[in-house]
Amino acid sequence: MKKIILSIILTLAPQFSFAAVPDSIARNLEDYDYLTNFTEKNYAAFDAIQELGYGKEYRKLRDKLRKKLQRGKMGIEKAFCEYAFWFHLNFDSHYFPTYTPMWKQYWERAHTDYATLFDYAPKPVSCKVDDTAWLIRFPSCDLRNPTEEWMQQAVKDFLASRCENLIIDVRGNGGGDSRIWYPLSGLVINKQGECVESMFLITQYNLTVMEDEFKNNPYQKPENEDYKQMVNETLQKIDEWKRTLQEKGGTEEFLFGQWAVNCGHNSTCNYPKKVAIIVDRGTASAAEDLVLQAKWFSNKTKIYGKDSTYGADMTGNCIGTKLPNSGHRLFYPTCIFQFEFLDHHKFGTVGIVPDRKIDLPYPKQLTDNTDEWVLWVAADLKKQ
Repeated sequence: MKKIILSIILTLAPQFSFAAVPDSIARNLEDYDYLTNFTEKNYAAFDAIQELGYGKEYRKLRDKLRKKLQRGKMGIEKAFCEYAFWFHLNFDSHYFPTYTPMWKQYWERAHTDYATLFDYAPKPVSCKVDDTAWLIRFPSCDLRNPTEEWMQQAVKDFLASRCENLIIDVRGNGGGDSRIWYPLSGLVINKQGECVESMFLITQYNLTVMEDEFKNNPYQKPENEDYKQMVNETLQKIDEWKRTLQEKGGTEEFLFGQWAVNCGHNSTCNYPKKVAIIVDRGTASAAEDLVLQAKWFSNKTKIYGKDSTYGADMTGNCIGTKLPNSGHRLFYPTCIFQFEFLDHHKFGTVGIVPDRKIDLPYPKQLTDNTDEWVLWVAADLKKQ
């Protein structure tokens, strides 16, 4: 009799288990499975992270979070944040969820919110610091504050000053478009280097969204012939990559195409004599790209700061996707400096560590002023 009852219970158990799963849990699992599958296919840094030897750790985290969702012990927002934070903290700050209030708590564990410590609202500045140094501070790469015209004028003012040293301040610069700092590149870069390739992860989703960005984004349409040519060349590349994907049957994983090449050049002028770039934890993405150029292709530029940069320096060209039920959005990069990423993370660091640590407290104010850090850097340049 006992065996018969046990047999009946075992037969019905899966039915009871299935019936016990609420619709909310089923929706959470659908969202989570979409998130993990999407990441493993479309996130440019994913394959490199596995190559670094973190595959087992990743799968353990992924499966653990799914089990918690399945058992109703965690909601999708927290699971999303926990999953994204593993990438964001350890490898690439370009990967994160957007439009979720809970994410702020995770973000604060990885980054310093300077606005809670002092008057932190950096504004564009171009001015003489002392008899030897000129300051150019630009807190954004959005091409609006400051504009390209402002930057071109700032460079002209510096050249007219004949100050022998230049201080570039990118504290709080969260990135945007690298074109804003192009007028500075000839002042920062002074040596030839090996070309650094930015690699685009070719997937159907990545191609579709990037094509739409370049065709329809209103911020991507300045009246600039060089930029228009770049857009046309990019769209031609996307068409070429579409054909490549079609030839592979649309199933090829981690197929990369060259997006751009960053390369040093021989400078014909040694002016300025020395360059300092001041960074903080708010220096991100396109602003970090300037710092990388200096690290790779300059022997007269030093990076100054107290903290490392944001940690979005090895990836780029970010887009997003939306989870099917909750509506939470994922922001992630489609490009990677692949070999540099592997070398960089062998040392377990995220972000760019300053060459010279500023041995001062945080300033009392960082707005449109010449703060204590700038004065300290100007004095330090005189000693070097």
